[in-house]
Amino acid sequence: MPESSEPKGIQVTYSEAFPNILTAVDKVDRPGSYLASGGCETPIPSIRIAGGEPLSFPVPVAQAKALMKSGEKAPYGRGEETLLDESVRRVWQVSPKQVKITGKGWANTFRQIVTDVAHGLGCDDGSVTAEFYKLLVYEKGGFFKAHRDSEKADGMFGTLIVVLPSAHKGGELTVRHAGREAVVDLSGAAPSEVKWASFYADCEHEVAPIRSGYRICLVYNLVRRSSASNAVPDNRPAAGKLAAALVDWRKRYGRENVPEKLVYLLEHHYTPAGLTFGNLKNRDDALARAFLAASQDAACSIHLGIVH
Repeated sequence: MPESSEPKGIQVTYSEAFPNILTAVDKVDRPGSYLASGGCETPIPSIRIAGGEPLSFPVPVAQAKALMKSGEKAPYGRGEETLLDESVRRVWQVSPKQVKITGKGWANTFRQIVTDVAHGLGCDDGSVTAEFYKLLVYEKGGFFKAHRDSEKADGMFGTLIVVLPSAHKGGELTVRHAGREAVVDLSGAAPSEVKWASFYADCEHEVAPIRSGYRICLVYNLVRRSSASNAVPDNRPAAGKLAAALVDWRKRYGRENVPEKLVYLLEHHYTPAGLTFGNLKNRDDALARAFLAASQDAACSIHLGIVH
C-alpha cells in the first residue's frame, strides 16, 4: 500500500475533575522516542539496478537520471484510493525487484543501524527487522507533503530511511507526533557517509522541496515480531499513584456526577486489527502496563478501544 495523506488529529482537553489521575499519568516514563536518526562513515554498499553497473558514490548526475528512467513516479494513498498527484508528492520510485544490495561491510553497518533504531524507538534488542521497500529519487523541486505511512506488512510499526551519498540541498524531513515536531537534515555528499532517520509509521511527516541536486534513499519497513516487547522503564511508582487515584475514583462513583467509565487517549494511531496490548507503541505500552498494574490494586477493568 502507498503512503497515505491524512488530516491532522483533534485536540483533546481532559476533565479537571480527576487531577490526581492526570498527575499520575504524567509520571509514566517513556521508552525511547517517536523519532531516531543518525549518520555514520561506512563501507558503502554495492547497489545495482536491474543488473546494471553498481552505483558510484556520491551518486553522479548521470546515474541519478538513469535511476529515474528505471523507475516510475510515486503515487500516494487517500483512503482506499491510490493517486498520482505531483501537487502532493513529486518523487521517483524504483521497485525492490530491480534493486540488489550487497556488501559484507555494509551488512555489518546496517545491522548496527537497525540496532540503533530499536534503541531509539524504545524496542528491545533483536526484536526489530528492516525489510527493504523501495528506492526513491528526489530531483530538484521534489517533495512530499504531510502524510502518514500505511502499515504495509504484518508486524510493521515504523519506517527507516537511509540516504545514500549524493550531492543535494534541501529535502529536510519533518516528523510530528503528539504535539511535538522535529526537523532532520539528511543531506550530505561525503563518499563514505550515510545518514538515516526512523519513526513510527503513524507519525505525520513531510519532505521539504529539494533545492538542488538529487536525493537518493533506501526505504525500509520496520517490522517487530509478534512475541517481542518494548524496553519499558520501571514505572512501578507511577502505577502506585494511579492505583490510589483509581481507588479514589471508585469511592466517588455514584455521587458528585462521577462517571462510570474513564477514557484516556493513547498517543499513537492503531487499526482495529492492530489494537492489542502486545502491539502498543512506545509510551502507549508503558502507560498501558502502568494502568494494568494499577487496575489490579484498584479492582478495575482496563480495555482498549477505538474512539470515534
